[in-house]
Amino acid sequence: MSDVSLKKFILPVLLRNTDENQNVGNEKFNTTDIVFLESKEEVSGYSENSSQRQTSPTDYALANGAYHWWEGVTQKGKKGVSWHFLRSASSEDKSDIVNVAGDLNS
Repeated sequence: MSDVSLKKFILPVLLRNTDENQNVGNEKFNTTDIVFLESKEEVSGYSENSSQRQTSPTDYALANGAYHWWEGVTQKGKKGVSWHFLRSASSEDKSDIVNVAGDLNS
């Protein structure tokens, strides 16, 4: 199967994003995305503790110099954890993130 044929399985999704005050409802902040980033609300809602929010960098990210902490281990047992962005805005020009410890930061 070629890469071109796989593109048909990537479906755009309309996301109701928060504004810089963490409010939903202003349509100017909505986006149609083909790459999915979780919101602060979604990550907070299903993650009871910070270790559930930890993620590992992809091989592609590592090959391109992604920051990672090799001492960390995800709950799925993968060694090495990294920061990742959320789609929620923490201010007009910044997004929320999950750090290597799995804590939410603005």
